[in-house]
Amino acid sequence: MSKVEVVKTKRKVLEKNEEIVKENKNFLKNHGIKAIEFLGGPGSGKTWLINVLVKKLKDEYNLAYIGGDIAGQHDAELISKLDVPAIQINTGGMCHLQGFHFRDALKKLNPDENTDLIIVENVGNLICPFQLKIGSDKRVVLIDPNEGKEKFEKYPTAFLNSDLIVISKIDLLPALDVTLDEMLEGAEKANPKLQVVPTSAKTGEGLEELINILGL
Repeated sequence: MSKVEVVKTKRKVLEKNEEIVKENKNFLKNHGIKAIEFLGGPGSGKTWLINVLVKKLKDEYNLAYIGGDIAGQHDAELISKLDVPAIQINTGGMCHLQGFHFRDALKKLNPDENTDLIIVENVGNLICPFQLKIGSDKRVVLIDPNEGKEKFEKYPTAFLNSDLIVISKIDLLPALDVTLDEMLEGAEKANPKLQVVPTSAKTGEGLEELINILGL
């Protein structure tokens, strides 16, 4: 009987991704660019929060946007209307961005010497994107109260592999069966080390605090 060879592809993928992440970080450092990555489930409010943040920051920073989706280019088109360079990455079924996606987008974007801030929107998912980093400086995870407070318990990896938790769409809370205190309690249990910022892209609540915490 022939011997069966087992190829451990996951380890190879992780090692290769780590190499590319280092390349990406060096690229950003050498070009004086800060990269903020926004993550969260589909419909958590990433795009609209980014849209409002770009409006607030584009006069202070030379901004660019990189967005990831399985298909389509709606998000990049929305941001590009703000007169900001935007790159859309279509992963073709992959549920998250990897280092090589970010690297290729950086090359295509070809940021000039004046570019100082890139906002990255990962694919909408609370699992896959948190398993591999891409080389951003900070990772911000959004959670929509409409998703329920139990999301903190169900998806621990998302909150253990982020730098900041944003509770989005808090303007909807009066119509929901969950309170802000319950959401904050869930966030505290998920990762007591992280700051939590309740926000509303609609009313603007919490946005200045978010900008300050991100050091922008």
